[in-house]
Amino acid sequence: MIRRITVLFLAAALAACTLPAATVGPVSQLQWFAYTDAQGQRILAAPKTAGEARTKAWQGWLQQHRSAWRQDRQPVTGPTQWCATWQEAQRKQEVCRRGGTLVHFQYGVLRDEAAIQAAQKIWLGY
Repeated sequence: MIRRITVLFLAAALAACTLPAATVGPVSQLQWFAYTDAQGQRILAAPKTAGEARTKAWQGWLQQHRSAWRQDRQPVTGPTQWCATWQEAQRKQEVCRRGGTLVHFQYGVLRDEAAIQAAQKIWLGY
């Protein structure tokens, strides 16, 4: 049993090492990317699904900052720290923190520091 787990773990670790490097491009092309930790090492991360309380917090946050999103062509660089997903009006919403910005795959990029800090608090559960 231990041998099987070790083999599966090694296979998963090997698959993680063969992920393609993240690229820099317009937000409209940002679809697949590698997650990295603070040291730049690749990690496997899945979007964190919000619970009911966090879903309400994310919905309020998105409503408050909806007009601040920009569809600019400025590249988004840096590692992806986290992603949050939730349902709103039968549509999946997903916000990812990448570098010093927030990326929403429908609305664009948010660079407002106060909004980013508010999102960080929701992500951490405060």
